[in-house]
Amino acid sequence: MASVQQLVADMEGLAATPVTEVSLADATERIIVDMDSRHVTINSKFFGNIIDHLAKRKVFEITRYVNGVDLAEHTCVIHWENGTNGGVIPVTKRDLSEEGKILIPWEITVEFTQNKGLIVFAVHFFSIVDGAFTYHISSNPAQGELRETLNATDHSLQKITPSEMEVFIQKMLDLSAEIDEKLKYATDEGKVNTPLDEEGNPTHGNAGQFLQSNGDRTTKWTDLPKELPEVTEADNGKIAQVVNGIWTAVDIINGNEVEY
Repeated sequence: MASVQQLVADMEGLAATPVTEVSLADATERIIVDMDSRHVTINSKFFGNIIDHLAKRKVFEITRYVNGVDLAEHTCVIHWENGTNGGVIPVTKRDLSEEGKILIPWEITVEFTQNKGLIVFAVHFFSIVDGAFTYHISSNPAQGELRETLNATDHSLQKITPSEMEVFIQKMLDLSAEIDEKLKYATDEGKVNTPLDEEGNPTHGNAGQFLQSNGDRTTKWTDLPKELPEVTEADNGKIAQVVNGIWTAVDIINGNEVEY
């Protein structure tokens, strides 16, 4: 067991720890510490599961003034026990923005979550001058719960296999990519290039012409085949008639073989 002198020396070391002012106004999980009565009220006693790393942050809301003493002028520490583990940690952050209160954060790290069951704690304020306590006040002990969970170290890691839905989705993605590739290939192969003039500008066919492929992805403007006879204004009123296998313009004849 540590001697009183060693305990005082350790506490003096903690008293030299600098404290940073922070904002904790948005803290919801507060532990209310009434230093007048020393009573501690915990709204949520769940402090995490065993071996949790920074899974929880508790904030102490502490009465600032006790019998005319401003506790903010003294060193604050948290004394804790969890199974066979325990210790005293210095408070390095605080918020004095709320009237008559001291807000102190406690990050529940893996150091405090080694054993399932209870984590017991109390808050202390003290001052030491020339190796002797000049002030000391403590809250009543309070306790939170550390719950047991599955221990991953007791089991080997399993290979995760994709579900049927994941396999189906991947097949659809592969099929879509294959279709896109084939469409791109078909478009490139069947692309028809418009003939260009000497300056490299696209050309336009004349009336009665169509775009004909040369079989090598080049094209040419070609006249439509002339299946009807050449006609002039003199043939107005005539009709087309096949004569000896050739379309010919002929006059209209009535039933009495009279030409119109």
